[in-house]
Amino acid sequence: MTGVDFQACTYAKNYAGNAQFGVKVRNAGSRQVAVAVWVEYWMTAHRYDCSTPFPQDHVVIAPGTTWSSQLRNCVLNLKGETRRVQSSAGVSEEGGNPRYARLAPSRGVDIYADGRAVPVPYTG
Repeated sequence: MTGVDFQACTYAKNYAGNAQFGVKVRNAGSRQVAVAVWVEYWMTAHRYDCSTPFPQDHVVIAPGTTWSSQLRNCVLNLKGETRRVQSSAGVSEEGGNPRYARLAPSRGVDIYADGRAVPVPYTG
């Protein structure tokens, strides 16, 4: 899609023991767009679907603005566990299937049993 950029988001507050996942979509074009969005998360090399509200089939974004999903809509409680997590998101034109569109990953976060959250350094 021309003029539409998106980024998967993974957020973990230090010592909270949970992770939240979402997506940010920016309409850099000069016309309003309607898109469908998908968010999933990965934990220790396994993929999991975020439950409702994903996919969202009708997200309208005005020109030059950014829309963000609510992080509280996809939360994973990890208290007492040590895991690496990250999200992946896709965006398609309205009526398409964003789950099978180009998926973009977020940066990973290591969450430790004591609740510490440590961003995973980018490699490459």
